[in-house]
Amino acid sequence: MKIKLLTLPTLGKTLSAGTLVLAGMAVVSCADGFDSKEIFEPTVKNSTMLSPDSKDIVITASADGANQTISWPVVSGAGGYRLTVKDVTDANNPIVLVNDSLIDGCSCYIKREEDKNYVLTLKTLGNAKLNNQDAATATEVSFNSFAAAFAQIPAGDLAEYFEKNPLPKDLSSNDLIFDLEAGKEYTLNGTIDFQGQRVTLRTPSTNYAKIIYGEGSHLRTCAGFTLKNLELNGAALTANNSALLELSDQPIEAIKGIQVGSKESSYYDIQDPVVFRNCNMTAVNSFVLYDNGKSYSLANLIIDNCLIHLTTLESAGVANNAIFNTYAGGVRNLTMQNTTVWSTSAKPAKYVFRYNNGYRYDRAGVTDLYVTVQNTTMYNVCKTGHICNYDGVKAQKASHLKMTNSIFVDCASGQICRRFLGGSAGADATFANNTYWFDGAAENYAEYDKSETAIDEDPNFVDAANGNFTPQGAGQVAKQIGDPRWLKK
Repeated sequence: MKIKLLTLPTLGKTLSAGTLVLAGMAVVSCADGFDSKEIFEPTVKNSTMLSPDSKDIVITASADGANQTISWPVVSGAGGYRLTVKDVTDANNPIVLVNDSLIDGCSCYIKREEDKNYVLTLKTLGNAKLNNQDAATATEVSFNSFAAAFAQIPAGDLAEYFEKNPLPKDLSSNDLIFDLEAGKEYTLNGTIDFQGQRVTLRTPSTNYAKIIYGEGSHLRTCAGFTLKNLELNGAALTANNSALLELSDQPIEAIKGIQVGSKESSYYDIQDPVVFRNCNMTAVNSFVLYDNGKSYSLANLIIDNCLIHLTTLESAGVANNAIFNTYAGGVRNLTMQNTTVWSTSAKPAKYVFRYNNGYRYDRAGVTDLYVTVQNTTMYNVCKTGHICNYDGVKAQKASHLKMTNSIFVDCASGQICRRFLGGSAGADATFANNTYWFDGAAENYAEYDKSETAIDEDPNFVDAANGNFTPQGAGQVAKQIGDPRWLKK
């Protein structure tokens, strides 16, 4: 390991400026404002060092959120510091980011990811020239990169909580983040409509809280909305047009025509993203997303790192319909990634994504439309259906459709590529490294996927019937395609 040192008043001598690269992460000491010609004379000698107090260790995120600085006060007479940083977001599988590394300074920085829990240990080292010994113990500090929560909701019924704790009357442009308790169960018995307020419901942990939807319950919004780190159980959603997340049945007029710049527009514009991230959706009898028959135009719909088990019911209106149903409007930028969708329903949906046939760029006030499916696994989804329906935009040059690194088994009547393109090859389409497998054989996709990268072999899932979609096919394993959660690391 190559270590470059820098000027800091820690070691009793002058060092040269530089960087330290550890465990694949950039760690940089800081000496802003220190005169490199100055010599610092330690006052502590013949002593056992003390590690910095935990309250004096400061962790600060950079302006762009890409890095975080760890700093601590100078310990006079020290010979350096030994630092370890771990990502403990998954407490059962901690990841060592910086491993027992020497820091010749009193600060460093490491890369930062959102929604992570970390723990660091910092130990002051002795200095043989001053006859100072290492500290007897290291200091341990836990920290995280979760955005600050507006409130924590105790386990119980969410509709009851928000009835007793209504949102601020002056709707804020800021996202209101509500934390649910790790590992606890919540119910939703009633209707919550957040209207124009951006809201995030999340668990600040990988020990997801569970939301159990009651019969006739409704979770609604007409603004940006995020469901993150949650288990969502929709077994009780059996009534017609129910959904895990609904767009408000009475949209606020303030969002009408924002994108076009005219209240004469046909569309209610939701400009902030609607996001399902790190969600395990079980017993999905209904839609995942439903627009309530209102003409919404969503700027961004993101489905990331989710498990979606479809048990759709005809009574819930999903048979011959869509899982993500924006039938009265559409989505300008739709992304599904790192996700598994599978169905065990006797009444499967016809589509995964559905827009209004009349949804047009000019009417929505945009020039381009994107649909991206990447690193995704689908099994038995819309087996006799079409998977996608966006007839109003399917063949336009400004429609950009991308499907990469994904596995499809027994989906879309054996016509994944054709149906993903809406039955037309006129759009700007990208295909790469996909498997299209139906009834024990490779699909005939050559007219649509011309990339010559498709993997024409059975992915041979370990146990698809019981929800284990680990691929055993040599081609899929070699190219590491499909939902990454099933791939060996």
